[in-house]
Amino acid sequence: MLDTGVDIPEVVNLAFMKPVSSYVKFWQMIGRGSRNNETCKQHSWLPNGKKERYLIIDYWENWGDTLRKNRRKEPTQIPVLVTILTTRIKKLELLLADQTDSAFVRIVADLRRELEHIPQTSFSVQKAWSEVKDAWEDDFWRYLTADKLDFLQMKVAPLLRFAVDVNPDEAFFISKMERLGLLLLQRKDMAKQIESIREDVARLPTNLSQVDEQRQQVDFVLSNAFGQPQSLAAIDETKAALAPLMKYRKDRPSNVIELGLDDVIQSRHWCIVQNGDQRIYVEEYKRLVEERVLALAENHPTIKKLKAGGDITTDDLVSLEQTLTTELQSDEVSLFDDNMEKAFGVRVGSLVDFIRHVLNLEKLPTRESIIGAAFDAFVLEHNFNADQSRFLRAVRVVFKERKKITLEDLYDEPFTNFGANAVEKLFSQQEIDELLQLTGGLAA
Repeated sequence: MLDTGVDIPEVVNLAFMKPVSSYVKFWQMIGRGSRNNETCKQHSWLPNGKKERYLIIDYWENWGDTLRKNRRKEPTQIPVLVTILTTRIKKLELLLADQTDSAFVRIVADLRRELEHIPQTSFSVQKAWSEVKDAWEDDFWRYLTADKLDFLQMKVAPLLRFAVDVNPDEAFFISKMERLGLLLLQRKDMAKQIESIREDVARLPTNLSQVDEQRQQVDFVLSNAFGQPQSLAAIDETKAALAPLMKYRKDRPSNVIELGLDDVIQSRHWCIVQNGDQRIYVEEYKRLVEERVLALAENHPTIKKLKAGGDITTDDLVSLEQTLTTELQSDEVSLFDDNMEKAFGVRVGSLVDFIRHVLNLEKLPTRESIIGAAFDAFVLEHNFNADQSRFLRAVRVVFKERKKITLEDLYDEPFTNFGANAVEKLFSQQEIDELLQLTGGLAA
């Protein structure tokens, strides 16, 4: 009842009596109880006249569920130094059994040097210093455990967001090399990672004396011998030699796109893929997406039916959206709004709309019309009354905007305009389940 926007410092008990799927809102609601004693005015309301702690009573297990859901949220761009540290931690996890191994010792030394980038005098770092300061003590590193590695990843790594004086070209190259070492330990395919590294090295100007001094390492990376690195030591040697040279790397010619507006030209350089861990040139990214789209256009039954002049059903369109989500929002392609705009100059409402735009399939319905048709069919199927239909129109509007609806959403604004717990008063549990099943299918 009293969640976000409420300021009652004296609150000492929070009872979660509904599911909360929004990670941000979840912490805002917890914040209703986190106001300290100094902010309280009515001390007579408090246990023993002083606020020293507060209690969370969670009937819906939001604590576990919301945190787990947050870990599965859409990929976002992660600061490169954070990525480097977390990749090194993953390598340590695989080598934890033998902490005397030379590779383990070397990674620990790299991690400790990386911590030097964190500005300890920064206000943001100082706020967390009491929690993280052990990571700067020699005793912490004397023997590492899985719990210590979790601590480094959860508490220390985020502080690298505040690092200064970092060369981004050098840092991105180090990140690629660290990931190559992780793939080697995991015994996974390294071909794409190696090709990306070779592209960076090939653009080093060998007429510079600094680059020419490392000519042997440059030639090694560009040779077939680098195609199957045999050890972490060899990867680390190459990384140490070539990373400082990345500041001299030549840029590709700008990929300049005319937007069709008077005197407006936008230059686009990079797209972020692989869960925020890698960046590739727009030109290469666009080629990758177009190849994937053309393959889908040749094989997907919905597009084949459309080209043959057949009628397209809502189920056909949902099937197409699900396929596109799998194929175009994978780590490799990462076709999200920012990448769409950089590579194709558009921001569209859904992947179906994107396919409609790229392939110029005017007969393919828009995302909005797909949603409208699905909701209209749902209303007709159940013969809902006027109040129920108005509620469902509101659901359709919110769903089009947010692209998803959860059970918790139905108890929040704007649905509270229909009255408290209106969804329970207007619909049976089976109808609510069917509504969520409908939106879940459209959001897939």
